[in-house]
Amino acid sequence: MKPFPGKPQAQLQAVSTALWDGRRVIAYIAGNALIVLGGSNDLIQTINHDEHEQLTTVAIHDVTGKIAAATKTSLFIYKPFGHDFGAPRWSREHTFNPSSSEDAICTLSWGLTEELLVGGTSLTLFSAKEDGGQVWTRNVANPVKFAALSPDGGFIATTGWHDRLVKIWRRLYLSEKNERFDVSYLPHSAAVTELRWHGRRDPEYHAEAILYTTCVDNKLRVWAATDTHGLQALQMWAQLDLMECMLPEIQPGPAETDKRYVFIIDNWEYEALVERVTHRSSNTEKDQETLKRLVDVAYRDPDICVVLDDKGNMSAWGLERVGCKARHANDVFKIAQVKGVDMHCLKDAKAYEDYATCLSFSGLGDGCEVNLLIHFFDGRIQWLTCPIDRLFYQEPEAGSFVTEALWTGHTEVIEQVVSSHDGRYVLSKSGGNEIVFWKQERSRASGGLKRVSFISNTNKTYLTRVLDGGEFVVLVDEQSLSLWDARSFKAVQMSSQGLPAGFLVTDSVISRSDKGDAIYTILLVTDALQGRLYQISMSADKAEGGLLELCDVAPVRCDQPAIFCLVQPAQKDIHMAAVSVAPSGLVIVWTLNSSLGSQAITWTNDRHVDTGIKGISEVKASHTSKLAVLDVTRTRLTIWDLLDGSLELYETFDAHDTIERLSWTHTADGNSVLAVVFTHKVLTYAQLPYELSESGSQDAWIRLREISINELTNLPVSSCVWLSGGDLLLSAGNQMFLFDQEIDGRTVYDLGIPMKTKQGQALFKVVSAMNFTLPLFHPQFLDQCVVSGKLELVHKILGTLYKFLRYYTEGDKLDSFLSLDFLGDVVTSQEHKYEDHVGHADEDTLHITEEIAEQLADQLSNTRLPHLPTAQRDELIRVVHSLGASQRQQRSVDSYGFRYLMLAKNYYLQSDRIENSSSRLPWREIVSAYHTTNQDILVDMTSRQYQGRMLWKDARECGICLWMTDITALRAQFENIARNEYTKGDDRNPVDCSLYYIALRKKAVLIGLWRMAAGNKEQGATQRLLANNFTESKWQTTALKNAYALLGRRRFQYAAAFFLLADRLHDAVNILLTSLNDMQLAVAVARVYEGDNGPVLKWLLEDKVLPLAAQEGERWLAHWALDMLGRRDLAMKCFVTPLPSIINVKLTPAQIFKATHFRKADPGLLFLYSQLRDMVVPPGQDPYPPLTPEDEWAFVMKTVRTYMRAGCAALALDLVQSWRFLPPSLPRATKAKETAQQHNIAPPSAFDSFLSPEQQVTTPSTSSFLDSYASPTPSRAPPKQPQSMLDSFMDPQPARSHSKAPSSMLDAFMDPQPARPTKPQPQQAQSKVPDYPSMLDAFNYPSPPFTRTGTPSITRAGTHAPVLGKVGRSNLALEMTNVHDEGNGDKQGDVAGKDAHEKSSIDINNRASAEMDSNNAAELTDGQNANGNISAASGVENSHTQVEGNEESIAGFGTGKMQRKKVVEEPSAASILDNFNF
Repeated sequence: MKPFPGKPQAQLQAVSTALWDGRRVIAYIAGNALIVLGGSNDLIQTINHDEHEQLTTVAIHDVTGKIAAATKTSLFIYKPFGHDFGAPRWSREHTFNPSSSEDAICTLSWGLTEELLVGGTSLTLFSAKEDGGQVWTRNVANPVKFAALSPDGGFIATTGWHDRLVKIWRRLYLSEKNERFDVSYLPHSAAVTELRWHGRRDPEYHAEAILYTTCVDNKLRVWAATDTHGLQALQMWAQLDLMECMLPEIQPGPAETDKRYVFIIDNWEYEALVERVTHRSSNTEKDQETLKRLVDVAYRDPDICVVLDDKGNMSAWGLERVGCKARHANDVFKIAQVKGVDMHCLKDAKAYEDYATCLSFSGLGDGCEVNLLIHFFDGRIQWLTCPIDRLFYQEPEAGSFVTEALWTGHTEVIEQVVSSHDGRYVLSKSGGNEIVFWKQERSRASGGLKRVSFISNTNKTYLTRVLDGGEFVVLVDEQSLSLWDARSFKAVQMSSQGLPAGFLVTDSVISRSDKGDAIYTILLVTDALQGRLYQISMSADKAEGGLLELCDVAPVRCDQPAIFCLVQPAQKDIHMAAVSVAPSGLVIVWTLNSSLGSQAITWTNDRHVDTGIKGISEVKASHTSKLAVLDVTRTRLTIWDLLDGSLELYETFDAHDTIERLSWTHTADGNSVLAVVFTHKVLTYAQLPYELSESGSQDAWIRLREISINELTNLPVSSCVWLSGGDLLLSAGNQMFLFDQEIDGRTVYDLGIPMKTKQGQALFKVVSAMNFTLPLFHPQFLDQCVVSGKLELVHKILGTLYKFLRYYTEGDKLDSFLSLDFLGDVVTSQEHKYEDHVGHADEDTLHITEEIAEQLADQLSNTRLPHLPTAQRDELIRVVHSLGASQRQQRSVDSYGFRYLMLAKNYYLQSDRIENSSSRLPWREIVSAYHTTNQDILVDMTSRQYQGRMLWKDARECGICLWMTDITALRAQFENIARNEYTKGDDRNPVDCSLYYIALRKKAVLIGLWRMAAGNKEQGATQRLLANNFTESKWQTTALKNAYALLGRRRFQYAAAFFLLADRLHDAVNILLTSLNDMQLAVAVARVYEGDNGPVLKWLLEDKVLPLAAQEGERWLAHWALDMLGRRDLAMKCFVTPLPSIINVKLTPAQIFKATHFRKADPGLLFLYSQLRDMVVPPGQDPYPPLTPEDEWAFVMKTVRTYMRAGCAALALDLVQSWRFLPPSLPRATKAKETAQQHNIAPPSAFDSFLSPEQQVTTPSTSSFLDSYASPTPSRAPPKQPQSMLDSFMDPQPARSHSKAPSSMLDAFMDPQPARPTKPQPQQAQSKVPDYPSMLDAFNYPSPPFTRTGTPSITRAGTHAPVLGKVGRSNLALEMTNVHDEGNGDKQGDVAGKDAHEKSSIDINNRASAEMDSNNAAELTDGQNANGNISAASGVENSHTQVEGNEESIAGFGTGKMQRKKVVEEPSAASILDNFNF
């Protein structure tokens, strides 16, 4: 941190320094602030006074460390504390006021015993002890200019303004109660300009009474007590002419200045410096010669008088045996005469600024430097330092004094600080209309900022702006707009333009003009962005400049009052933009129309973002399209991306931490950095790459640094600006603090950024390192390659990495791009079919098998890869394992299916999945499985993942009940879940599976399970209740009573089962959704109970699932729900359109934050859209309609920006290069495909959207550097094959078509539906074979249970029913049962005939009736039930299940169509438990 503590007062005693407690303390006054420093950049404390008067003088006591500071009328004494702990602070101990109101304090001086001499219109001695006060006072004839106590307190030397006499007050005896002095005078030939005593205040040091004085005649006089019995206390010992002490050849001529600056190095200080030099001197001949000369001088024990002028000349003289009565001719001797000592004096300064005072002191510890504090009255203090051996070289190098620090600033409170676009120039303005122009300089001399110019504007200045280049400044005051030349110390006004009366400027912005580099445009605005536009033009030599009023700017018309904020453009940007915020939280971005053809130009509504934040207090937008928003409490910060409308950061602070202001900056590569300013601290946030995983935990922003000024000042931060390179400039009161760009090494290490050293790193360098382009082997890049179907690229990357790691040793350099040439080696062909991805790939590509995956994972576990922290390395290992495990299914599934298999395997390998019971597969994978045509394989692989024992929590985790489209297979899977839920525990409680069996309408199976539930307290009551006929209203009412009773006991799932018994599907689903918060279970029950066309499922999707998707921003879920509803147009539109506008739902602010989160912008949406858009659907089905060209263009570019922000620049480039739009005249996918095939052309390029729709034409296909890895969509039209006699059996006919096809002898082949859709179970020998009209009919010829050919065929509301096969399944009304033999574990499917089914059903009902009659039809109530869980009605009827005929007739034999007469609810097995596995 480099402080700019403030502009020192132009007072003779505005600076003081002392060596106290082994540390150097420097104090000076600036305005009404007392600044205490311990080093060049060590600001210890700032003490601000509430008094309206400014401080005039300060003094430090070098024994006690107390500091005295005074205004003209008050004296304050501060006592140090905490110095024992290394952090001294000062607090006020005394406040004294002069006895007379007319006294004006001008000077202060400390004595040995905490005495303080105060000089003004009188002399007063104060005691600074705890019980101290005024000790002695005397009036003087002439107000005191200088007053100094001798180190031992025996003398006081005073002189008045313009006085030639120095009055010496000799103390006759020491007494705090009765002080007495005698007086003598020391005459001078001219007015005295300075005086000082020799020695230091030290009880152990005996200081002789030696006084040094200088006066206007440029002579140094030495006074000492050589005659103790004389009339005068001190006599002149020696006199040194400061003009003649220079060598003749460098004496100033007649036209030269006669300025001289003098400082004294006491003998004890010089001796200490020489001693330190001897311990570290080198053995060079030159150094030894210099050291010998220094030692020779030290043996004479002189005081050193150093004389300097403003031309860089210096002369050093020794004063030996000062005070001795016997004088020698060589007591005053020359030590050195050198040139090139730059004093940095101000040139062409005014008289009251052309003055300086000097204070010298020696270095601390082993330091051998001579330190010089020069207080220039132009408003700065410069700390110069030089080693003693270099100072006295006969011919030193130019500039032997080095600037250690430069302190300057403002006198009054700083109101505004602005910087140029490039951050190299700063303009600061204080309340007193004091304007200072600064330039950034990265040098020790300037401390980071160099004061360049002062601007004196008589009118009250409201706004200040800096032009690029930093040579010119624009000021806006209450009357005019003015242009100033700031290249000189005093800025010069170049041009001015008057402002209309009442034109109150609230903000302004400057941008480059498109007419030339020397032309600028400045916009001044008032409320509602109404303003005026001016042009600033500079001459070629920049000697002249002018202002020209261009036109008016029309105000923005808003329906509601709004907050407006201008956006500061980039350095070379010629556009102007603004942001308005409505009370509702709607943010609108406005751009200024650059057409100047009319008298007034207008603002254009560019885009808008709904933040949902009510009552926004402040917004700050950057030209990188980032927006920071503060709510009304100023404790909640949100950061938004204005291009995509996504929320990137949401953070809430404590109530006492209110945010005062915000400030943006950016790196050279466009990465944004935000400073959040609180009262006494600043937090620095930097953007991070997007983590696109749904389960990701990394935010888009990170807090890099916290800066606190609590220990520097007690005033709040008033402004904050960024400088070039990442330096941060803060102002508080009249002070400024420049914090450098360095981020500490520990923070950099925690961020995982590679470091060559443990030292800190530059802020912008750290931010750029965090937002690097991901290496090809980064797991996020590979994941996006899988999502976009570029599997061959994944194999090539991992195969190349595998080859490299085989011979890798520590220290080898690993290229982030693995030395792959995207435009050469990587691109092997224009296109690959998905099925031939492996067989026709590049021969050099090593495909990752399970064996290679294991080897590569072992290599990665033992290798530290660059830009890959441990967590991401583990994620890469999971990607390798999942790719290897899924490789053998690559040929068996389409792109949807392989994407699901690989990404699901990656999910299952996560260790935290087991710990988080609520985790599930991302919606992206669920929708991929939903659209695949190979769901049978996916079901089998998913079941294996759970060892064939899938419970409902497992089904919910993988979403299987959402993505399965065959309702028959879904019911079979649901029955497996029911069976597993029953057998999951040792107690085998039927309650666990009741909901599932009742949803399947298999109450008889549940009754059988309850019959075996011996020991269950609810067995008897439940058996009797379930035996009733719940189609009757009486028993439905009983079921409802039990359901409500269970709700009261919070047994929600069991209550839902009884709602289903009462045929209240709506209530059951509502309970599952609201009480259990299980949307998937609600959907599964609805689908299983009533199918995909039922009203409850439609209500569930429309009123529950879709609003949930909108609230959470889940576009994948919304697409699935809309597709289930048959709204394919909306299912495509939801990819890019805000979900609330489609679903018509109003979101709360919290829901808006969640729905607009940046992680919701999944690039996989675009590739799903592309596949569905280009998919060729079977005849009779509606295609997926494409988006409008405008929406599709916005969709593509949003994905490109997401890729860029995520570090996947290669994928972004490939997307822009390879994306093709459909011609507007061919909106449907099938039509576009046919046209492309007929004319052998590729779809139009992504860049064609720059043309109007009429101008867009088809262009020849161009290759992309990643095309060879793009998996073709599963819907790509297959090549036409020769006709076959079996062609009619390949494609199922749609359900809506009733046209008859020619009959075939194979038409009657039927495929009984298996319990698991993956493998059709053959009919067993004991099964009753139907009487088919062909000798081959009984062979059970298998057919796929799913009917999609390149596209899903799904039952939707308002669409056709799913096709079940070539012919109707004659056994659809029969229950397929599996008999599990515990001895051999074989599962056999039995198909019973009609007679066996009826007989079994009647026997079951007869047994149930007999059991209920034996229980005397006891009525069970809640009060009578021992467990209080089940309530049954009395008078249990003997309800026989009416078994109707289940004959099936095949309509149109040979056409593949069948009709069902009746579906029997009860099982057809010989026993209700035959199909249950134990």
